[in-house]
Amino acid sequence: MELPVAFIEQIKELLPNEYEAFFKAMDKPSPVSVRLNDKVTITHNYPQVPHCKNGYYLPERPTFTLDPWFHAGVYYVQEAGSMFLEQVVRNYFSGPSTSSGTENDESTNRLIGDVLMTEGNNRLTPNSSLLTPNYIGSSTNSKAELHAMRALDLCAAPGGKSTHLASLLSDDSLLISNEVMPQRAHILAENATKWGYGNMMVTNNRPADFGKLEGYFDLLLTDVPCSGEGMFRKDEKAIEDWSPAYVLECAERQRSILTDVWPALKQNGLLIYSTCTFNKAENEDNIAWIAQELGAEILESRHFYFHTDQSEGLFMAALRKTTPTTQMRVKSKVESRKSKVESQCKARAIEFIRIAEPQPDFMSKANKVEGLKSPLINSENWCIKEKKDLIYALPKAYEADFAILDKHLRWLKKGIGIATLKGKNQMPHIDLALSRHINKEAFITYELDLPTALHYLKGESITLPDAPIGYLLLTFKGVPMGWGKNIGNRCNNLYPDAWRIRMNIPDTLCTLPF
Repeated sequence: MELPVAFIEQIKELLPNEYEAFFKAMDKPSPVSVRLNDKVTITHNYPQVPHCKNGYYLPERPTFTLDPWFHAGVYYVQEAGSMFLEQVVRNYFSGPSTSSGTENDESTNRLIGDVLMTEGNNRLTPNSSLLTPNYIGSSTNSKAELHAMRALDLCAAPGGKSTHLASLLSDDSLLISNEVMPQRAHILAENATKWGYGNMMVTNNRPADFGKLEGYFDLLLTDVPCSGEGMFRKDEKAIEDWSPAYVLECAERQRSILTDVWPALKQNGLLIYSTCTFNKAENEDNIAWIAQELGAEILESRHFYFHTDQSEGLFMAALRKTTPTTQMRVKSKVESRKSKVESQCKARAIEFIRIAEPQPDFMSKANKVEGLKSPLINSENWCIKEKKDLIYALPKAYEADFAILDKHLRWLKKGIGIATLKGKNQMPHIDLALSRHINKEAFITYELDLPTALHYLKGESITLPDAPIGYLLLTFKGVPMGWGKNIGNRCNNLYPDAWRIRMNIPDTLCTLPF
């Protein structure tokens, strides 16, 4: 691997006693790691990523494209170092609730800075590195121990840290995942959909747009665009693009991003700052600048290197905001009165749902038949909305929040899509199929074998022997993948066009990782 001379000198200065080991490690293959979605229980013997409860190393890289579970959001292929986010979040967000869809007393609206640790593990101390990567949490790995909060992942595409954060946050939290580049924002929305959480909103906005939401967020995650030195081992293009001037350009861009979004973070809120690079300008110098110029306390920082960790290069730091910010307040209750339009959309949203004793004309009388099953579990926690041709569900706790956010943000995904309207007809939405909140008992399911599942993912028509006529929730090894509409001689494929597999399916299929 031919590296720029300036980069070599930079690493020698950064690691005067370890640079030889660093460069030697760059010639080794990149480790393959995945993070499992806890909506599915999987039995396996893969070694665990030390700092992530659901992170695991695979012995080799399979063809993920040919695994239906990959497309169904059963796991996310993610670089192991970035999974360290779990330790930072768990260490700094435990204790009384700081945020929900309700108005809170100011005294409780503060970040809990004390570290929650299991017995036998080291406490974090200021100006030291974060937890060593051999830490595996036990009791600290419960979602219930993390209080409700409003969180923003500002530079979220393709979605690794956002989906991880969604798994970590309590069910009564709200996560906004943003990407400024439109094409990448759609990829983010796809991955968020596959991960299946309903308390998420995917947006396509500039950082300055969030600055208008003063004091709204408890947690701000910024995996800022960087020079990409940590990707050198597996991305030759990153090497070609690198230069000392580019490093300084990236550092300046990162400061601009933080300046624009800073008002959105409440006082005492937590900033998690990360890059996939090694240099001081984009890392240590920038967090020092944030502390001095924007007003923050540097809590912790940590580097991941090729030669010390089974990961690519990563820098992560935690800072607490010290400057006062106007606190946005959202009323806890909204009027319960429902409009005629909303009532109608509720009825339409369940037209395709199986009822206990179907009647020949149940499509037209669905809203009048007793015993209808809700498409969502815990349906009392959701409110049904309609926008243009989309019927979707939002967490009731954040109904008022979404009304405010709609005025400032452009969203691609919000809550859980229930159905798409086409004239007087409607089709079940892919969001619902992949949601962890779906009530599977409300639908007729059909299990696909591996070849049929892959042809479905390619967008091809499939034949389902002995399947009933109508909408079907298609599954692979029990996990929902999407919808089909069986018309007898074939099943119409309702898998989204933009998500479909483009590669040819080989005659001999590879071994799946799970």
